[in-house]
Amino acid sequence: MFSASEPRRSIARSATPFWVWLILGGIFLSTFINVVQDHAIRGDVDNPARAGELLAYQPEPWALQLGRVSYLLTFAGAALSLAAPSRIRMGRNYLILLCLSVAYSFVMAARNLQPSDFLGSTFFSVMAPGCAIFSCLIFASADKEAWRTLVRTVAYGTLGISLIALFEMAQVRSASRGEAYWHLYAYSNILEITAIVAFGWFAETRRTWLGLIPMAVLIAVSIAMQTRLMIVELVSLVFFYGLFSQRKLSSRAVVASCLGGLILLWGVYLAWYSPNALHSVLPESAAAFWDRATEDTRSAQFVNFFAKVPAETFILGVGVPRPGEFNGQGMSGIDLGYVNILFLGGIPCLVLFFLLHQLPAIRCIGAKFDSVDAACLASVMTYSVALLSSEAPFPGPAYYILMLLVGRSIMLVQERNRRYVPVYHGPTAGQPLENQETVAIAGRISRSRERLMKLYGPQRSA
Repeated sequence: MFSASEPRRSIARSATPFWVWLILGGIFLSTFINVVQDHAIRGDVDNPARAGELLAYQPEPWALQLGRVSYLLTFAGAALSLAAPSRIRMGRNYLILLCLSVAYSFVMAARNLQPSDFLGSTFFSVMAPGCAIFSCLIFASADKEAWRTLVRTVAYGTLGISLIALFEMAQVRSASRGEAYWHLYAYSNILEITAIVAFGWFAETRRTWLGLIPMAVLIAVSIAMQTRLMIVELVSLVFFYGLFSQRKLSSRAVVASCLGGLILLWGVYLAWYSPNALHSVLPESAAAFWDRATEDTRSAQFVNFFAKVPAETFILGVGVPRPGEFNGQGMSGIDLGYVNILFLGGIPCLVLFFLLHQLPAIRCIGAKFDSVDAACLASVMTYSVALLSSEAPFPGPAYYILMLLVGRSIMLVQERNRRYVPVYHGPTAGQPLENQETVAIAGRISRSRERLMKLYGPQRSA
């Protein structure tokens, strides 16, 4: 029982489950390790590797241990969310799809990997069992209080990452893509998923100006890194947010929001880093980006990849490759996420991935949602667009957050299904029974009435 003096909010909301903090702790550690490793594989900051070329990297013992701890925390939180009673709200079908995905990933791994490979980083490679297992994070979004805590933390965490990316951008001294990638790539991966979510959450709490910061930083990062895919993602985020949002965004409002965000971005930039701002390389990066806008970097990949990979490979795939073996990605492979999935797991893997990760958001098309839910759906749909380029499913902080958003899209589908309950009120006077369903209902009502008449007879007046 609650006393009358307790605030209404404490009565309406239950405590945040403990496993939520395990998931958030794992994501935080994973982000830290991801930044350290990304800097290491890109070489020295004064002489970074070219964009797309990565160096061989052997993690330090402390980095290995922290990486294992991050995996353990995230998986423990995901497993506890899977065992929570709120899991029932997602229904049985998605649990079956998850089990099938995990089982098939182990089949893929068993085709090539040795027992020792299951204890190394290969276990967590693209579409490997570790990647499939972390898909159970979708069930963390089934608990309402857990979802509120998760999305609020993601929003504020995204704001923090945006400011860190802004600081790193101030350290870039040239228009070189390699240097920009060294400073910004690890943060851009997360912002691509979470920037619109932060905007939606802050818009919901009537602090839209804060939500504009991550979006403006994502625009600046896209220009600094000279990445065409990120520009496509930005357009997709805005388009899908407008598609799902209840709020009507006029062209004037979009332009005003973008200009406001850029002004705010440069205001922070000038206030914090005024000595560097005067020597900003962002205009030079924009000019270099414009020069490579029409550069063809895919045709040669397509020709080389399909020359050495026969078409029948895509039926069942080649399985999870061992370290050092050709995995179909990178400069020697092809930058097309859906083809990468087909190459590794074949048609069954792609179908399972689509049904579990993408179909729920697609089923929400045509409905309208509040700012947060519209932003979540926009992020999931944009990830589907990114898979048409160099994006691929891989365990990391961005992928963990994406799974939480996929879980929310599943809950939106389930809530829509529960909200729609057809009720028969009988035909309107003078209206013919036109469809078969109405005729069938009317027939069942007539037969039930006849049975009642036989049992009790006609009612007689007194």
